[in-house]
Amino acid sequence: MLDILSRRFALLIVILAVAPLGALAPQDTLAAQGPAGNVGLTVVDATTGQPIIGAQVDGPDGLTGVTDSAGQRRARLALPEPEWPISVTVRAPGYGDWTLHGARVLADDTLYLTARLGSLPITRAAPRPAAERGGLTAAELEAALDLPPGYVDQTQWPIPATIRVRVTDSPYCNTSAPYTVQTVDFRQYLKNVLPNEWGASWHRESIRAGAVAVKMYAWYMISLGGKWPDADVYDSTCDQVYNPDIAYASTNAAVDDTFGWRLTRDGKVFPTYYRAYATQCADAGLAGKCLGQWDSKSQADAGATFDQILTGAYVNTRVNYFLANTMLWFNGSAFVNNGRVQIPIDTGARGADVGAADFTLEFWMRALPGQNMAFDATRTPANTCDVNDGWIKGSVVLDRDIVGAAAYGDYGLALAGGRVTFGINNGLAGTTLCGVTDVTDGSWHHVAITRRRSDGWLKIWVDGRLDAEVDGPDGDVSYQDGRTGGAVDPYLVVGGRKIDSDPVLKPSFTGWLDELRFSNSVRYSATFTPVGRFALDAAVTALYRFDDGSGPGACTGSVSDSYPASPAAAGACVYGGNPAGPLWAINDNPLVNRKVWLPIIHAP
Repeated sequence: MLDILSRRFALLIVILAVAPLGALAPQDTLAAQGPAGNVGLTVVDATTGQPIIGAQVDGPDGLTGVTDSAGQRRARLALPEPEWPISVTVRAPGYGDWTLHGARVLADDTLYLTARLGSLPITRAAPRPAAERGGLTAAELEAALDLPPGYVDQTQWPIPATIRVRVTDSPYCNTSAPYTVQTVDFRQYLKNVLPNEWGASWHRESIRAGAVAVKMYAWYMISLGGKWPDADVYDSTCDQVYNPDIAYASTNAAVDDTFGWRLTRDGKVFPTYYRAYATQCADAGLAGKCLGQWDSKSQADAGATFDQILTGAYVNTRVNYFLANTMLWFNGSAFVNNGRVQIPIDTGARGADVGAADFTLEFWMRALPGQNMAFDATRTPANTCDVNDGWIKGSVVLDRDIVGAAAYGDYGLALAGGRVTFGINNGLAGTTLCGVTDVTDGSWHHVAITRRRSDGWLKIWVDGRLDAEVDGPDGDVSYQDGRTGGAVDPYLVVGGRKIDSDPVLKPSFTGWLDELRFSNSVRYSATFTPVGRFALDAAVTALYRFDDGSGPGACTGSVSDSYPASPAAAGACVYGGNPAGPLWAINDNPLVNRKVWLPIIHAP
């Protein structure tokens, strides 16, 4: 029941575009004497989600052109004003035209758009919805003032994974309008609501307060079993305006920054209503139980933190950090089906089985000095680099080997001499590429491997910089569906060797891993800035965040896949070894979890 702003800072209905910030270096740049903002457009097939290459984009100078091999156009635009509306049309053979009017580009921010093309033309607008919302029903007012009987303490409840949304594709409340019910990733839902409810150009602390208010309203409706018989919320001013047509870097960051924070009253989740102004809250009978959006902006401009804004508006409440983001720690003891994670790869077109097309695999890692030094790549190239399967002589991080006779291909990643090594084989020939950067210095590092199927070209990227490259074997290196190679064959192993052998000659990884993503495209072709928490977009085939642990301890359960979020794609910890592993650890990676900014809590 959150309020949409009518002023200049009110933002529009949008398509989710989740290309990582690092991939949005300007493709066409306008010399900007005044304000300037970034636009990233991704064009995909509405049915398959695959990128559309060579689509014609018509829009402002700089954005006009054709999409690249990832289906993207990127531009930095000079703006007449700090907030400026644009119109964009996308055309591609065999598809109806896609047009969006009124999308606002903000100075010093990034507007993400995704055009989903189908057989019929699509025209969308970004109207400024009405500033006022209707009053609360008696039931809603009662819920705001007094929680339902029997409503339990939720201090230990986990954050919802998904939310059911009645989708009408209209921002205006009309309970008689046709709708479909969609189950949406909860974090992504918040990212597609916040820019429609809060000013994305406002002070960071105001947007963070909005992110918490948006989240807790939705969480409350989920905790009730849904506000509606078949769904938790509407996608309109009946509840919150959700539309996956737009996202901003600023509002995405606010959602990520506050995702682990919870606002409660007496340990209970409650409906966090808000209106444009605090005076409207009082007029609706919600004094002390409602947040004024423009008031939050004024307070943030005056120096208030997001928790101060929230606890000032919602009286007798507390903001606390509850989500212990976790990562996996491997202790180098993976051997004989112990001490590792196994991820299924015989799961069809999507999932962790990449290699039939171009691919990128990437993760965050940390290892201490002196760890993972087996077969130093600078001293023993004959045993490691430039040879068929030399990578297996390093400390194995990822192993997508196969058992028995070659079919299609295989690959694996290890650390040798503290450096990244990646080996690949197409069933006829193989090679191992060795990097040059020592990643075992105790710091967190982003590691990415990109590979083109057409010519086999391999690249290792460390912290957004090209570390090494080579012309590798061509063709399909995916896992052959339905292959019979034994019980362990249809898995990718994380943290050690799939086919166990001598642990001295073929050791396993020692260190921490976080955020493992597989994509069916070459994401990186030039120096980039890695994004901590990986985005979900059309190129993602599997994403493992390693946030399944409730705290430090043995990893004995599943490792969920954020996409396609199917139990069939979930990995499993195979706990054991001497010493036993893997273990869940509290994530201390500020690049991923953004803990470095967290303020002192001023709540009671």
